[in-house]
Amino acid sequence: MTINVVITTYVFKQIYYYNNFQLTNINYTKILNYLDKIDNGRYYIAQHFLFDYQLPLNVAIQNKQKILNPTYGYYMKNGDSNAYFLLEFNNLKKYDWIYPKYFIYENDIKPPNYFKYSLIKVIGNAKLYKNNEYTPYVFVNHLNDKELLILNSEALPVGINKILINIDQIIIEATAKEDEKLTVLEQNAKGWKVYIDNNQQQMLNGRYLSVNAAKGRHVYIFKFSSN
Repeated sequence: MTINVVITTYVFKQIYYYNNFQLTNINYTKILNYLDKIDNGRYYIAQHFLFDYQLPLNVAIQNKQKILNPTYGYYMKNGDSNAYFLLEFNNLKKYDWIYPKYFIYENDIKPPNYFKYSLIKVIGNAKLYKNNEYTPYVFVNHLNDKELLILNSEALPVGINKILINIDQIIIEATAKEDEKLTVLEQNAKGWKVYIDNNQQQMLNGRYLSVNAAKGRHVYIFKFSSN
């Protein structure tokens, strides 16, 4: 009787914790920290959707890294995250929205083969790949949501001078050569407001945070409130 209770309790705990809490793997923490040392910019990282151990969200937040996966981090109903993982699963068409700058996959699983990527680091069972083309986290141009900017992996978005990410706001110092628009790859959810040089402006409609950018150098503050 006692043995049955112990076994039942153990199995219940294993199932409960597996389904309700993020599993951890020290290799993924190490590889995120390594990535932070070689690239302190802002970028998206894609992770295979069948990972048993998801990338540690707390480490990514500390490193200002953005995780593109359906369980933790960036998520949008019927949007980019779903499109990426449905595509990865059935490989029906080329993913044409956010191009992640890096992939972190495990063992012999590789990123979708239509991406041009290279392996740059292996730590245990974690492998870090760099994409040859990526979508910058913030950029200034005239493109719409279906025509996101794609850069060579060595290039930096022109006109973005500084990015500061806090708990409830994103501060960007940017320079526009003409009247353009500034886009931040975050979901344009209810609760976001934008200020240019401390003056509130109208957010543009679309999938991402976006606002008209006036010519010259300005400070853009995107603030989020759940109230």
